[in-house]
Amino acid sequence: MAYDAADRYVVLFGGWNGSFLSDTWTYNGLWTQLTPATSPSARASAAIAYDYKDGYMLLFGGLGSGGRLGDTWKFLHGAWTHLTPGSPPPAAAGAGMVWDTNDSYLVLFGGSPSGGTVRSSTFTWVGGAWTTLSPATPPTARENMALGYDNTHGWVVLFGGETGLGAVFLDTWNFTRGHWSQLHPATIPVAVFGATLTNDTIDHYLVLFGGRSSGGVNSAFTWQFVNASWTKLAPATPPSSRAMASAAYDSALNKVVLFGGNHSAGLGDTWTFKADVWLHVATSGPPARVIVSMVYDEADGYVLLFGGARINNGNIGGLLGDTWSYAHGHWTQLRPAVSPSGRVAFGLAYDQADGYVLLFSGEVTVTGTYGNDTWTYLGGKWTQLFPAISPRPRVLSGMVYDAADGYVLLFGGEEYAPNASHVAWSNDSWTFVAGTWTALAPPACVTCGPAPSGRAASAMVYDAWDGYVLLFGGQNGSTIYLDDTWSYLGGTWTNITASAGVPPPGTVGGSAVYDPLDGYVLLYGGLGVGSVAMSDTWSFVGGGWTALSPANNPGADYVAGSAADPVDKTVVYLNGFNQAGGTWLY
Repeated sequence: MAYDAADRYVVLFGGWNGSFLSDTWTYNGLWTQLTPATSPSARASAAIAYDYKDGYMLLFGGLGSGGRLGDTWKFLHGAWTHLTPGSPPPAAAGAGMVWDTNDSYLVLFGGSPSGGTVRSSTFTWVGGAWTTLSPATPPTARENMALGYDNTHGWVVLFGGETGLGAVFLDTWNFTRGHWSQLHPATIPVAVFGATLTNDTIDHYLVLFGGRSSGGVNSAFTWQFVNASWTKLAPATPPSSRAMASAAYDSALNKVVLFGGNHSAGLGDTWTFKADVWLHVATSGPPARVIVSMVYDEADGYVLLFGGARINNGNIGGLLGDTWSYAHGHWTQLRPAVSPSGRVAFGLAYDQADGYVLLFSGEVTVTGTYGNDTWTYLGGKWTQLFPAISPRPRVLSGMVYDAADGYVLLFGGEEYAPNASHVAWSNDSWTFVAGTWTALAPPACVTCGPAPSGRAASAMVYDAWDGYVLLFGGQNGSTIYLDDTWSYLGGTWTNITASAGVPPPGTVGGSAVYDPLDGYVLLYGGLGVGSVAMSDTWSFVGGGWTALSPANNPGADYVAGSAADPVDKTVVYLNGFNQAGGTWLY
């Protein structure tokens, strides 16, 4: 695990959990699994560090199912590339690698070339090439040592490690200008291997944590190294004892991040360290759910999520009424004193004119009761409104703030006919402003044609580039999936299907959001003809649709949640029915 300065996140690759792993994960306050087209083979005990001169992450060697490895890989912008430099180090596992800022190269030391043997070789990597060094007095041959960089003194620091035959070290060394020198601090940690040593830039010292003794005892001690001296710290709630954990200093978060390791079994917890305090990070966001709504809350400065439904054995389960915020890579559960009842398929929009988030309707019981209550959210507080008139109870309507016209626009949805014997597909349009719902009359413009046909679960979003509300697709029957495109401006709906180019396939429950960074409407997924979940990505800009082909996507999915976060300049996507629970950024 190491910090990727180019992409500003921590990268974790591979490891061991009973078998060798080859997965790639990033951490920026939240773990996200990547699926690059090409990856190094499954392995543990590889050496990994960021090359600040060449601008990419470098990985070397490790232990795989076929034995020690000696391959070299770089990682940049989510992609792994196999490098084939001349004269690489011999295959090894348990080597240490760190960026030497003072000398402007990566330093690789030690490792195990085969079971029961270790080496004391020193290599550097710069400009895409490995170079073997021959320092006069290197540390004794070892593997699984702790290796870090001390910014204060400008040297690489090495502590501990093992011979592979039961002996464990407790010596401290520094490396600078191509030379190793042993240090002799007055106080030293116990002899361990498999500890982590990380430069805590904000606190200006190296942090050593954990490791295992020759007797097999795991440590939970935290030590700092500064001014060539070791000092034992006493944080109130440290991680549990462990060895072979992964750690990196995250410059974006200004924290040391520690993940996993081994005690009596593999560990999967995440911790951060800052100002002598360890903090256990709850890495899971909202529990998996579907038919959820998300919107960016401009007043409070975060993405707001409310409600949805659990999934039980592939079916929709109980309704949820929890409130979450997402900002700077973190999900946080909010606990307002009063909230709407648990529900799904409701409308949620940020009302720029009135300065709050607006919630309307939804399915409010598992037996299928539809509501038409109106709520606002501002400053962590939900408030129910009681307007004189409201749209009829419904679900899966489109609701969005129409910035051109200065009001929230609601269209369509699924409602029960007056005799409650069958579903009706609504095509009425309503506006909301200053606490009042108003029904719009049919458009007066004869040449524009009628409003869209009755439907539910359409993709509806305000297209800031084109300056109108955009509506696509939806459902007006159990097997009827629409693929028409409409615009709304100044009280008038206009069918622009003919001029919008080849449209996405007819879908229901797709995720639509305006991407302010890229300047287009982004449409993802949905349920298509034959009830097949889709994984296609489309943009709409300048009045036309374009199919996109990003390298990674959230998988075939529908009834997911999404919102644009203009502060973090990302679209936040919470997986829906088919890929429940994962958070993706676009």
